[in-house]
Amino acid sequence: MEIRHLISELIRIDDAEKIWKISRFGKWVPYKLTEDQKENRVKICSIHMARQKKDPFLHRFVTCDEKWVLYDNISRTRQWVDKKESAAPTPRGGLHPVKRLLCVWWDVRGVIYRELLPKNTTLNADIYCQQLQRLQEALQKKRGKLTNREGVILQQDNARPHTAKCTQEFLGRQKLEVLAHPPCSPDVAPSDYHLFRLKHSIRGIFSLADRWKIVIEQKGEYVLD
Repeated sequence: MEIRHLISELIRIDDAEKIWKISRFGKWVPYKLTEDQKENRVKICSIHMARQKKDPFLHRFVTCDEKWVLYDNISRTRQWVDKKESAAPTPRGGLHPVKRLLCVWWDVRGVIYRELLPKNTTLNADIYCQQLQRLQEALQKKRGKLTNREGVILQQDNARPHTAKCTQEFLGRQKLEVLAHPPCSPDVAPSDYHLFRLKHSIRGIFSLADRWKIVIEQKGEYVLD
């Protein structure tokens, strides 16, 4: 009897704890951040915040992203049929659909340069360096006064083509300043936290300072929209 009484008491306590609570799923985050990664995020965001307050630079900010574009986006649609009829089936796409990689660079004023790679071609360091050369030509043509007077600040993530040795050497030769970007941090990259919706990403550049502040206040945790 004592064991049954104890179990019933525990059940009542557990139910009581749930009375004033709501059951919710936690939001997905890209990675499980380590303490070192959190500390690094705070450090880099603090540096950017201090610089932005002293010498606002986001109007000089140029960022980029890549996105796979499928040739056929297959989706099911509702069909009007008689009650006894079944809707026509929709075949699934193949395991290896034909796709092309779209690469885009932009700043607060809009798109500066875009490029669609050949079918099923992935980005590597050599291709990326060639793109950077063409980006500079587009910058000189579209943002000539800016590049001559102050200099562009390039923001890129830590993908291998971006961090490869030959890429770093090219950036050094071209004297292109690259804004430090903490690893595993899509929440402080305009394109990622707006899911590549370009209009929002353009406006989002000026929102970066707010996001840096949140990262600092939350001690490196992700900014959850």
